[in-house]
Amino acid sequence: FRSVSFRSPLCCLRSLRQWPRSMDAEHLFVKAIEDRDVNAILTEMRRDACTSDSVQQWGCDALFRVVQHNPAAAKEIVAYKGLHDVALALRRFPGNVDVANEGCTAVWRVVREGGFTAA
Repeated sequence: FRSVSFRSPLCCLRSLRQWPRSMDAEHLFVKAIEDRDVNAILTEMRRDACTSDSVQQWGCDALFRVVQHNPAAAKEIVAYKGLHDVALALRRFPGNVDVANEGCTAVWRVVREGGFTAA
């Protein structure tokens, strides 16, 4: 059983205004996963500045997938302070189950592949 959070109409309007930009971000993340480009993922997450839950969710998922296909990228994420960006997303959207799921699995993957230095 999951609790359902109520989103105000104002929140929905903000989401609609961000929709085109969010779609661009989604395509950027897909390309970054293909290229295994950690820097592009983190740059987009930072550019968004935690204003869009979708962008942060996709960014966390992209980090997970890059490390899944290239375990050495875990050290790159740690070097670029990417875990800090994931933590910011988790703090900014505490009621969003999707951000929490993607953020936590990204941290798990980075720590699992990055070992002691990532932890």
